[in-house]
Amino acid sequence: MVTNCRGNPPWLPILRATTGGRPYNILFGSGLSGLGGLMVKAASVIGFAKKVGADLVGIAPVERFEGAPKGHRPEDLLPGARSVVALAKRIPLPIVKSIPSPYYDRFGYHDLNAHLRELTYNVSVFIEDQGFEAFPLDPSVDDKAREVQILQEEPEPKIKILGDFSHRHAIVAAGLGEFAASSMVVVPKFGPRVRVVSVITNAPLEPSPLLEGKGRFNICQPEACGLQCVKKCPAKALPGDGTIDHFKCRNYRNPGSYTLEYFKAIAESRKPTRSASSGASAKAAPPVGQTCGICIKVCPLGLTL
Repeated sequence: MVTNCRGNPPWLPILRATTGGRPYNILFGSGLSGLGGLMVKAASVIGFAKKVGADLVGIAPVERFEGAPKGHRPEDLLPGARSVVALAKRIPLPIVKSIPSPYYDRFGYHDLNAHLRELTYNVSVFIEDQGFEAFPLDPSVDDKAREVQILQEEPEPKIKILGDFSHRHAIVAAGLGEFAASSMVVVPKFGPRVRVVSVITNAPLEPSPLLEGKGRFNICQPEACGLQCVKKCPAKALPGDGTIDHFKCRNYRNPGSYTLEYFKAIAESRKPTRSASSGASAKAAPPVGQTCGICIKVCPLGLTL
């Protein structure tokens, strides 16, 4: 463990701040695996994550991901995984109001992703210092690391894109939000104006309670807003049933690069019978597409401070 000049781990002042200055050994219990049979408390992980920049933190047990596709479950990335720490940082309200703008490109997407990477790293190291493994995930992976399924080529392309792990599902599984009619995740305080990320760990953390609700939409109010996300999507990629047309959304953002051939090349390159260095994958150099965010801007949720 890395320590400072006094022999204390660098996160100790933050940890003490989250517990009112009480000795940090009260954060541990016994009876579960870890260093010396100790257990890291969910409250200490949540408190630390918020101290280092998370606006929202929740814990989901891996059992809540049983319906995830094979290869995209927590234990597929970290064998022996027990819990997922779901994390979110808000997009500042004036940035959302500025969409479309270069300010959103930076402070609502690219630079915010960099902050999320630092956040997952810090949380992972904190958990590791307690004697458990923790896998920090990237908020957005390169297209060539994604799984692309070509569902249809004619009369218009239909594709499905899967990342290595669904951070949106983690937010829902951790009781922080729900899927909206737009397919985005919305949370009670900020609506859709969050970016999300996850840490997978073999620490058996106490789960956060799931959101309570009577229907499919409890935060999202599609009838009240008249499905503004659907009506004002410039790509016509949102049918309003909680799904998204991945091809229309991507093609709108860069029609010259996000073509059917581009996605077919990625799909072919990831087949077990083909080499990752094949000609098909070489054609799939990641393009630079504009960010959009109109669906976030027109959503009436999260527009108050």
